[in-house]
Amino acid sequence: MIDAFLAQHALLAAVAGALMVAVLPGFLAWLGTGLPFGWMAWPAVLALSLVANFQVTFYLTLGGINRVESQAVLAALLLACCAALLTSRRRGAEYGAAAASAAAPLRRGATAPFLVAALAFLAGISAAALLQRLALGHTGVFEAWDAVVSWNRWAADWRRGISPRNTYGYPQLVPAAWATTYLWLGTDRIEFVAKGLMALFPLAVAALYVDLYLRTRWPAALAALAAWPVLLLRVFPEIVDSGYVDVPVAFFILLCVHLLFLARSGLAGRGRAWLLAAACAAGAVLSKQAGWLAFAVLLASLAAAYRPGDSSWRRDAARALAAFALLAGPALAHQYLGMWRGADPGNFTYVTSTIYGGETLLGRIGRALLVDTPRALEALLPAPAGVALLLALLLAALRLPAGRRCWLGLVLPYYLLWAMFFSYDLRNFMPAVPLLCLGLGLGVQSLAQALGLYREAGTSAPEKPAGRRAPALALAAMSAVLALSLLPQSTREDLLRRSEAERLRSGDAEMNAALLEHARRAGFAGRIFTTHAPLARIPGLQEHFFFLPDRPSLSSELVMAMKQNRPICHIIGLVPRGGEIRYLVLHAGVLPGVIEQGLAEGTLVLLHASPQLRFMALQCKDARGEHERRS
Repeated sequence: MIDAFLAQHALLAAVAGALMVAVLPGFLAWLGTGLPFGWMAWPAVLALSLVANFQVTFYLTLGGINRVESQAVLAALLLACCAALLTSRRRGAEYGAAAASAAAPLRRGATAPFLVAALAFLAGISAAALLQRLALGHTGVFEAWDAVVSWNRWAADWRRGISPRNTYGYPQLVPAAWATTYLWLGTDRIEFVAKGLMALFPLAVAALYVDLYLRTRWPAALAALAAWPVLLLRVFPEIVDSGYVDVPVAFFILLCVHLLFLARSGLAGRGRAWLLAAACAAGAVLSKQAGWLAFAVLLASLAAAYRPGDSSWRRDAARALAAFALLAGPALAHQYLGMWRGADPGNFTYVTSTIYGGETLLGRIGRALLVDTPRALEALLPAPAGVALLLALLLAALRLPAGRRCWLGLVLPYYLLWAMFFSYDLRNFMPAVPLLCLGLGLGVQSLAQALGLYREAGTSAPEKPAGRRAPALALAAMSAVLALSLLPQSTREDLLRRSEAERLRSGDAEMNAALLEHARRAGFAGRIFTTHAPLARIPGLQEHFFFLPDRPSLSSELVMAMKQNRPICHIIGLVPRGGEIRYLVLHAGVLPGVIEQGLAEGTLVLLHASPQLRFMALQCKDARGEHERRS
């Protein structure tokens, strides 16, 4: 009955799914803390909602009841609990008392007005560019490889009420979030709500910089706010809202670090801040393996705050660690138990070793330092100028205690870890980029201090006590949006038609049309080996998509063959079940030497080319036999 109703009111289903994933659980949790709804509240609500949504999805799936009816009952309970908290007179009085008792002095800096104005102007321009990119720069379907082939596949499993298969050890918080939107919409073919959720994470990072500035009046926070959109849009443009989980895990790490900083600086109650930081650390490790950085920072902060005989430390630390264990432990144990039993393949060895084709650790560090980093900086400045500016701000930041903790304790150790094990892709450094922006901002602040433009002052300003007006207005707005979403006559079929039309345009509309034309011809058979991810979701093409979910990693022999530019028939012969492959659809920069050699020899026949992709027929009579003959 509920599904039939939602099928006729698909916009209501979309709004309800978004609220359940990104707002309602965290909103209730934040109300329970009694903290004010400032700039940090909304990133925290997002983080807590995502963690809560994962817990609900995980346990309902284990219980076999992850259905839209269960979600509807839960949504009604959450709304009722929020309303009860806000209408309780006793609770409303406690809000002000709790905030007043936890209020701490805010350190305000004596800053030259033109410095603040200049940094705020730059931050405003950067933020506007980010907002424009998020609002106009994407379609309503996923296009990136991992998002389409892995994350969305796992989300479809969660939506069907089964534990995802072939996860390779990747955490599942983001796929579980997408799955909840699919559950409400009744299909995993309508992706615009899940895609829209990914746009929240870059904005949440920006909101944390604003919160840091309002609490400390550090110019570093404004400089970080200016740097974040620039680095994101210029150096990492392909992952802004693509479905890759690198920005979400970066958000969780920054929020965890921010909360721990507030606790250390006396700008928030220690016990509450540690508890929230533990929840964010759990969210980080449930998002991607790099999230263990947040847990490491949590442990280091707890250890640094230890004082012999401090009973409150034992209580607060125990609560934080227990919260982390309860939120992250069961799901990770369930996943790794499946890997240990052989039910789920892993690819840790592949991404940390095999993919490098025999390159040594020192070689990787040297390449990351001398090649990859300057190349990334060239998106901003000529490489020599970019490296010089980076080093200058790094050295300047080391003059400040916060700068030393940021660079020496967080950014540089993670850079070394990335260079040794994950530098096969620059996006793997993204988890540390928000901290890098803060480190650059601290360098700017240090230079401003040296020039006499800024100094820390000791004046204090207490936080405003938490009231009920802002959360009450927020709850009323959510209820109004839910009610208004009933008005447009938007059915599930309407949204499906729009989604499928966007899917045909995704990635490369010209190539998609050409591929469909060839696929409809008589005699078109076999599989397509491709780097063009949308092919895996386009009806008429997805049945030809070649992918082995149980064998995600390339063999060392295959990696070396590609690295040595061996003939295409030799390479395909090394692919498991490579005999099924009859066509290639590859981006222009993929194996250029191999492809040109194959076209010249006639083992590849060009069928269609677009500015981005080439569609080729493979002319190996027997790919496996060809490999054996050449060997």
